[in-house]
Amino acid sequence: MINQPEHGDSSTQQQGPPLPSGPRAWWRRWRLWWRYRLRAFRYSPRIRRLRLIRAPEDTSPIAAGPQLRLGRLLGRGYLGALKVGEHIRIQRARLPERVEPGRVVAVLVRRQRGLLVTLVLLVVLGMAVDLLAHEYARDIENALGIRYWLTHNISLPSTEALRVLLAATAGATGTILGIVLSITLIVFQTTAERYGSARVVSFLLRERVGSAVIRLLALSFAYSLAVLVLLEVAPKAGPLYFSSALALAMSTAGVLALITYRTHALLGYLPSSIADALTREMMQAITHARHRHAGRSVQHHAQQLVIEDMHTMVDLLRRLISPDRDVIGVASVTRAASRLLSHYLVVKRYIGEQSEWWEREAVRADSPLTRMTEQLATKGLMDPTSQQPNRQWLERRILALVAEVVESGLLAESDVREAVAGLLISNVQLAFHMQEFDVCLGVLNELQRLSATDVALSDSILAEQLTQVTWLLFNLLDTGIGFSARRVVDAQPWRHDIDRLGLAWLEREEAANIAGKIGRERAITGKVLTPRETQISEVSVNFAPKEAEIRSHLTDEAYRWLHDRLKQAVDGSAPTAGVVAKQVVRALLRAVYRELPIRIANDLSQLLAKAFNDTEDATLRADVREDTALLARNLAEAGHWKECWRVVHAASVLNMLERPREADQQKQVELVFDLLFTLAHVYGWAELTGEPNHVRRLVIYLQRPWQDLDALNTMVSNEEHFTTTFTLQFVTGIKYQRWFQTLLIAANNLPPRYEPVGPQHIAIERGKLHTSSLFASWGMVGNYDEVLVHLVHAGVALRQAERQRIVAWLRALAAMREAEK
Repeated sequence: MINQPEHGDSSTQQQGPPLPSGPRAWWRRWRLWWRYRLRAFRYSPRIRRLRLIRAPEDTSPIAAGPQLRLGRLLGRGYLGALKVGEHIRIQRARLPERVEPGRVVAVLVRRQRGLLVTLVLLVVLGMAVDLLAHEYARDIENALGIRYWLTHNISLPSTEALRVLLAATAGATGTILGIVLSITLIVFQTTAERYGSARVVSFLLRERVGSAVIRLLALSFAYSLAVLVLLEVAPKAGPLYFSSALALAMSTAGVLALITYRTHALLGYLPSSIADALTREMMQAITHARHRHAGRSVQHHAQQLVIEDMHTMVDLLRRLISPDRDVIGVASVTRAASRLLSHYLVVKRYIGEQSEWWEREAVRADSPLTRMTEQLATKGLMDPTSQQPNRQWLERRILALVAEVVESGLLAESDVREAVAGLLISNVQLAFHMQEFDVCLGVLNELQRLSATDVALSDSILAEQLTQVTWLLFNLLDTGIGFSARRVVDAQPWRHDIDRLGLAWLEREEAANIAGKIGRERAITGKVLTPRETQISEVSVNFAPKEAEIRSHLTDEAYRWLHDRLKQAVDGSAPTAGVVAKQVVRALLRAVYRELPIRIANDLSQLLAKAFNDTEDATLRADVREDTALLARNLAEAGHWKECWRVVHAASVLNMLERPREADQQKQVELVFDLLFTLAHVYGWAELTGEPNHVRRLVIYLQRPWQDLDALNTMVSNEEHFTTTFTLQFVTGIKYQRWFQTLLIAANNLPPRYEPVGPQHIAIERGKLHTSSLFASWGMVGNYDEVLVHLVHAGVALRQAERQRIVAWLRALAAMREAEK
């Protein structure tokens, strides 16, 4: 164990580090001594009197006043130097702002490089022509023999005159240019404030007529100055006659262009002019996109330009709708959209299927064989999609614009109403002929939206136009959808680019199919083996299912349109219900005439009766009643019996409703016979074709409350030969003869039934070979009265048979009860 030293024992205390020694320690001690002496030196009284002045009231230092004045002078100099340095830094920071105007001017001038290049070319051209004229003018004049005439009749101006001319031209053109620019800017500012749309303002900046006039004036001004400078700079070149004449011609053209520009400037900023300009620009872009050598960038630029212009047109329309309520402007925009849609439907078939013009939309990439979607869904993955071209993107935008007009509340104005109806009705035909059936259905949807408005239900002209759409569709369906297998084969799509053949959309699809098949034949054998007629037959067979599907779909749309239009008018108690009813019946007549599938709604008679009852116009009621009866007769002639019985009921109801309204007794009699002979006409065709249960269906309308069968039986039985000539006017008989003309011809064309007469058994015609008793006894000069008589007798016989059957049934029932007792 080591003992701890005691505190008081100095021999055991630890010693500090030894003091440094050597030159380095000596230098350190000397430097510290002088530092101490210099610090203490300034506190010496003598030295303290030599210090600098610290404040204006400090007078103890030596030469305090001069020190003060010198300090102030140095301080002012220092502040001045600081101020100058700060100013220099500020100016240096603002240097880009001072350079920016020159840079902007350079940019503006650079944007007009086309104008500058044109100016240089004109100057070079003028100088070249002038130099050539000075060199060879004398020889040309001598060669033509006109030098003597020119020398004695024409005096060329002097150089001084050219200077005056060019100076005057430049001054006048510059002045006019300034005035035109000022007026243009004022009008532009006013127009921009009116429309308040950035897109409309951006389009107005691209206005081309005013820009062309201003460029012409600016070019004339600059060219006149350039020629004037050349006269001074190059005096030895001689008088610049051609250059001066060119400057004068350009200035004159610029001034004369102002006269036309005046009209354009006055009307250029109207909504109609802006809409027309937008339409022309979009048509031009579409033309660029369909060009044969247009690249993908050109097609994409055309698409973007049309999209931007469509946005501009929508902005313009919304501004005109609210708050301006500009009826004429809205109508002009709608007509411009109609022209654009018509133009596009015609030319879009020349645009390639894979062109950048089409917008792309995501379509599910599903396979009916592998069910890719289900396989990916089981793993919780997203559905695979592929980008396919959307061929209706522009039509949808135009129809969306039309929808905004329909919902704007301006349809009450005739101009807007006519513009919207014209756009839809005309383009539904064009879309059908161009085989754009998706567009056709889209237009029909917009027509449906239009027909549901209050204006369409109250305006008779618009209601008639909208109901005629179905009549139009029936005509289109009868004429065919325009597909030609012969045209597809004659185009030889295996030799040419399908996109450049100008085929319609459905024809293009079939052309691609036949091109693939013939292409394989040519690749294997080197020539086409399939005969031309076989190719045509194959294309027709492949297209037949598509055609049937399209016709069925459009037919469904047409009949749905008819029923919805009539139901809307009747349920809304619209004043146009009678007009709609008339057009519905005439559309059905057109369908029968065109031999299209006939579909009659179950509630047709109720709807027609309601519309007929609500109509106060006697002429309109007569049209509806007569057309309905005509439809029943035509349906019977065409053999559409299921639909015919529904229309017969409707015709009977309308005839019954009209009788109490007619005060003239003779007119009431004619109404009764109109219904009787309509029933007789239907009965005659039913007898001829062997339609079952037709008597039971028709005899209903010969009994009460429709007619009195006993009275009718008495009328046709009192005389040996019933005839309408004793009852009705001669003109009415002619009308009925026209009704029965086709039936009488068909009956007379039946094979005759001969009966031997006399001992020689001479064959005498005794009617026709037919199962019906009506035609079995048909004479050579049979008439429509016989058909009515036969119908009444058949009704009486049926009633008698029914009575006997009921009596027999009652007797059998009574006998059963007696037996039970």
